[in-house]
Amino acid sequence: MTRTGPDGPVDVLRDLDLHVPAGHVVAIYGPDVAGRSALVQVLSGLVQPSSGSVRFNDESLAVMTTKRLAQVRARELGLIRNPPRLVDRLTAEENVELGLARQGVAPDDRRERTDTALAAVGLGARRRSYPPRLSAEDRQRIAIAQAVAAGAVVLLVEEPTPAVMLIVVRLSRTLRVTVVVTTRDESVAARATTLHRLEQGRIDEVAAARRAAS
Repeated sequence: MTRTGPDGPVDVLRDLDLHVPAGHVVAIYGPDVAGRSALVQVLSGLVQPSSGSVRFNDESLAVMTTKRLAQVRARELGLIRNPPRLVDRLTAEENVELGLARQGVAPDDRRERTDTALAAVGLGARRRSYPPRLSAEDRQRIAIAQAVAAGAVVLLVEEPTPAVMLIVVRLSRTLRVTVVVTTRDESVAARATTLHRLEQGRIDEVAAARRAAS
């Protein structure tokens, strides 16, 4: 993937070949901030790579219709940004319900799915709190709850805290969701099934991770 810098085109991602098996937790870590950011954008379909392709369940993101890509982002691929994109004037539970309402989910089903998702990320007691009054970690939890409630099969998590990493590892096991994490913290990455070190736009090494404690 190429971006334009002050001195001309710069390759922020190069020769990348990444396969994420279903149900696994994969961590991309290292000091390459620009590379990690670009990778999140490419994997989520926000930006098309300069060359090559990204496939989601054997579908190329590049050839998806606008409607299909929007459906993938709303229901199948949970993108947890850092910081998350939340509505400050809505409570935690209202933020989770908002996405379900946009999908046309019935009110009773919305409440049930919201309750389950907030409990899964440990936010049941803070369900009526507003994002500005919550920690950065709790705001990440709300975003994960949004994705879980929507039925995401893949979570793409940007710079999770150690506690949030434990949550997504557990969700991978209990819900069989696939998780891709980008982080600069090797101790966070070590909780994944597989680690990939990203440096100067390339994955330089691949190592088996230590399994997270239950």
